[in-house]
Amino acid sequence: MVDRMGCLWFAALGSIALAAPNVSAQSQLGRLESVRGLISCRPGLNATRPAIGAVTLRRPAAIAFKAEEGDAVNVRDTVVVQRMVDAKVFAPSSRGFGEGSIIFAPELGACTSYDAEIQQRGRRISGSTPGQYSIASRDERVAGRDVTRLLISIERGGVAADWRGGLVSFIALGREVQVVGTKLAVVLDSAGTEAFAAVTEGTVRVTGGSDNTVTTVRTGEVARFQRNGAVAVQPMANDLRDNIRFHIDQVWTLPVPPTLPPPGHSSIGRTLTFLGVGAGVFVGGVYAYNTWIKPDKNAQSRKRTGTIVLRIPL
Repeated sequence: MVDRMGCLWFAALGSIALAAPNVSAQSQLGRLESVRGLISCRPGLNATRPAIGAVTLRRPAAIAFKAEEGDAVNVRDTVVVQRMVDAKVFAPSSRGFGEGSIIFAPELGACTSYDAEIQQRGRRISGSTPGQYSIASRDERVAGRDVTRLLISIERGGVAADWRGGLVSFIALGREVQVVGTKLAVVLDSAGTEAFAAVTEGTVRVTGGSDNTVTTVRTGEVARFQRNGAVAVQPMANDLRDNIRFHIDQVWTLPVPPTLPPPGHSSIGRTLTFLGVGAGVFVGGVYAYNTWIKPDKNAQSRKRTGTIVLRIPL
């Protein structure tokens, strides 16, 4: 973890268009550092490691595969994350984009007052489909020198970042949230009509829209916007701040059970299975004792020896 990293949370609902991305040769951004399955969208509950296949990476030339922890994540990848799953990608400074963590989180912002508000308008944050995100880059010239900006497009779901240095932008509904070292989150609603960017540390700029205005969003503020029209900035609610902190920090420190039961395998079923195995072992032991070990009353002078092998099915 780097010192004094900022945190931005950006949630967007709908599809996103990239702004003049660099489509040159693919380069590595970082690695899929960790994946967690969520029991609930509410912070504070334990996390469990999801089943294999919760994260899919799609690459040019129609290449797609189920990603595992430690796999490389490249510029020009599309990242697909199943619902109730968080996937963290760590980008080292050696890749040239800055340094920090990007958390792809389809449930980001769910179960908050913001979510309750938009549900009153017939929409919600978490939809029925997986989160989907595209990674690209764009060459720029800043202060007389050539630089490359990382672009994370939110097509469905939410994304959070704990970022330091380098240029990175999050794009939703055709608008760009420009970041230079911050903690934030960006979320897109399930209908693809409204997005919001919440900043827990640092300052970001929201650009784009029909009037192409620039709106500054500071620590503790939330910017709400649609594809066109004005950007509304308001104070961040406490439950949203806690939700962002959970996805950026807390979920990665919670204990993970070593194994998960198969789908539909209830705790009662596991208990009965365990009791059945235990009963089988007991009966087998009694039979072996009576057969091979128990002293023969009719031949007490004859010694008996035996070997018992008990195999418990796993």
